[in-house]
Amino acid sequence: MNYVSHRNRITLLLKYIHRWLDHPKMSRSLVGEEIVKIFYELNFDEALIKEGIQFLRTNDVSNDMRTHAQKIFRWLGYYEEVKPSPSKLFFVEAVIVAALPLDLRMAYLNEVYDVAGVYIGVKQSSSEGICSQTMAARLTKENMEAQLSVIELGHNPTADAVKNAHRELKESAATTQAAVEALETNYPFISLKKEKSCQSS
Repeated sequence: MNYVSHRNRITLLLKYIHRWLDHPKMSRSLVGEEIVKIFYELNFDEALIKEGIQFLRTNDVSNDMRTHAQKIFRWLGYYEEVKPSPSKLFFVEAVIVAALPLDLRMAYLNEVYDVAGVYIGVKQSSSEGICSQTMAARLTKENMEAQLSVIELGHNPTADAVKNAHRELKESAATTQAAVEALETNYPFISLKKEKSCQSS
C-alpha cells in the first residue's frame, strides 16, 4: 500500500473503528448505536434531510441497532463485497469522530492532519469549569504515552517508531496546551497578567 492510499481518510477512519471494536464488550451494533445517538444529539438528522441521510427509529430497538450498524459499516467499506461510500461519509464523518472514545478521536484526527503539520488537542468548554482530576488524568495518560514512545526509539529506531513518537509527542503537547487554555478561560486574571507583562516589556 503506497503512502497516499495508506493515508486515505476512509482507511484511517476504518482503522480506528476497528480499534474501537477491540474494546471489551463492544460490537458493531453498539458502535452504530453510539454514532446514531450523537447524530441526533448534534441535530444532524435535521441538517442532512436534503442529503437523504437518516437513521429511522422504531419501537423495535434491536432491529434499529442492527440496521443502523449495517448502514454505517457499509458506508465504511467494512464488508469485503461492498465498496466504501465517500459521498455519505463526507456528511457524517464529524458525527463518527465525535462518537469515538476520546483517545481514538485524538489519534485519528492527529493522523489525518499530520501532513498539514498541525496537532489536535482537547478543548474544554468554559461552561464545564475546571475538573482537576479529569485534566490530570488526560495529562498523565498523554504524557506517559509520549514518554514511552520516545523510550522505544532506542539507538536505531524504525521509521514507524519515529512516526509514532512524533504523533504521541504532538498529542501530549496538544493536551497540555488545552489545559493551559482551560485555565486561562476559567481564570481570566492569568491572561490579564500575561498581557500586562507583555506591555511592560
